[in-house]
Amino acid sequence: MTAGGRAGATRQPPFRLIVDPRTGTVEVRSEPREGRYSGKEPYILGDRAPFGPWVVETSEFRRYGEDG
Repeated sequence: MTAGGRAGATRQPPFRLIVDPRTGTVEVRSEPREGRYSGKEPYILGDRAPFGPWVVETSEFRRYGEDG
């Protein structure tokens, strides 16, 4: 069974947070439709990124190659 309760049915989560430590970027994706997310909001590490009902503080995220 899936989150929707029907066997074989697939459902995308309403939000995704994509973090790329190589480039120092963050992207919040929302509004899933037909297998894709139509809403995409870009941020950089250090920003506060709204993520559904939450806010993700990305200042503690580290880029590749950084100490700490």
